Amino acid sequence: MTRKIEAEFEWAPILAAMDRGAHTGMSFAADVIANYAKGKAPHRTGALKNSIQPGEPTGSLSNGDLQVNVAAAATYAPYVEHGTGIYGPHGTPIVPVTAQALQIPLGGGEYMYRRSVKGMKAQPFMQPAVDEAADDAADALARAIDLSLAEYGRAADAD
Repeated sequence: MTRKIEAEFEWAPILAAMDRGAHTGMSFAADVIANYAKGKAPHRTGALKNSIQPGEPTGSLSNGDLQVNVAAAATYAPYVEHGTGIYGPHGTPIVPVTAQALQIPLGGGEYMYRRSVKGMKAQPFMQPAVDEAADDAADALARAIDLSLAEYGRAADAD
């Protein structure tokens, strides 16, 4: 004689526990990446380094749209990361838009004038930080999810 055993299993609490852990892990991962980026950012004044901040995670792991941003808020950050002029994404010299020459301050009230300038070479700091921190960030995410599921398991056992 064959017996049929049926059981219902509720996935929603497990998925919720995973999402909580994933959000915590993504926060840790963003902190790791931000710290790597701060270590790699050029620092003449420290303003660029100080502008690098991790964001708050959004979305969920269970929906497949979990993400977090790490951003450098300094207005010139993209120019440092990608370069300018002939060294930048467009590969063309910097030329004046409304004047006949660019006015370049030399200090002490002195200026130099040029019809064009080459620009500045890229000094990438964000993408190398993401690349170098990837393993540490993934470990932080996995550990946080594991801890959250372990807490869920302990709570379920207590019920």
